[in-house]
Amino acid sequence: MGNEWLNNLKRGDKVYVEDTNYGSTKLTLTTIIKITQKGSIKVESGRLFKNGRCRFDPWHSVTLIQHTPELEAKIKAEAHYNHMCYSINAQDMRGKPLDQVQRIYDILKEGLE
Repeated sequence: MGNEWLNNLKRGDKVYVEDTNYGSTKLTLTTIIKITQKGSIKVESGRLFKNGRCRFDPWHSVTLIQHTPELEAKIKAEAHYNHMCYSINAQDMRGKPLDQVQRIYDILKEGLE
């Protein structure tokens, strides 16, 4: 898939900003607020993109990604998954009855096998 979609963008369209820094990637949904005569794209955060890229330094890449319902669903599913994992990890089992902790342990262990 090429970047032809960039040429069809207009003010008010939704796009994702992919921010990659030292191997960590973050996707943020944003709105286009302006497209200049030369084709630069400005988003809500104030960042300016040329050919879909916003340059910082060699270790930091910021790129526009096309918004699609499939990508939005995937991102929401990943966020829900991460929330569940965090919630499980954050549980303090001290003081809980042994049988209850054993049942939780067995469920988690079964899922990992």
